[in-house]
Amino acid sequence: MKAVPRLTFLTDFEQRCAEVERTHPGSARTMNVYRRAIQSINRAKLAELDDYLQNDVLPRYRLQPEAMPLDRGPWKYFDLALHLRVKAENAVELDLDQSAPLRILDLGAGGGHFAFIAACLGHSVLGLDMEIAEYGQMLGCFGVERIVHRIAAGAPLPVHEPFDLVSAFEVTFNNCESAHRPPSSASVLWSALDWRDFLSELARITRRPG
Repeated sequence: MKAVPRLTFLTDFEQRCAEVERTHPGSARTMNVYRRAIQSINRAKLAELDDYLQNDVLPRYRLQPEAMPLDRGPWKYFDLALHLRVKAENAVELDLDQSAPLRILDLGAGGGHFAFIAACLGHSVLGLDMEIAEYGQMLGCFGVERIVHRIAAGAPLPVHEPFDLVSAFEVTFNNCESAHRPPSSASVLWSALDWRDFLSELARITRRPG
């Protein structure tokens, strides 16, 4: 039987954070945001997340190794230190470390890394994504609120309040059936008309459309 790998980036979290700082240096602003987020993580919740990783996720990898390569899929996002570092840079690119508090909708929120970074900077963030067990555990660790919803071409988003900013990183929701193309057995990308409709929907829920 295949041995269960042990991933230590949560068990040895402080060491992993220091390693990420060495291997992924950034601007002073980015690193300040990163360190602020790292310090804000609830260590008791982090220990619970590590327990879930070691005793639930990795045993499933042992049983179905071909279905769960550890270099892709939701389990890779358990490397919180690395992915918070990436999202810290995204936040600085959006000047979230220097802006007044914003109401943010994060589409395809995943494990909540960006939403957590933004919240640490004083913003109010709502995530939106499909139900994936691993993501739910990470969101719980971060304390990020999420609406469970699958984004579909031509369908409205399940929100009505106005947002100052809508964020979306590394999305895949547009890799599905198009509302403007006939159904097929193969996955297709959204058409230009699908994106037009989607951008109109975003304009509906933003305070400053465009």
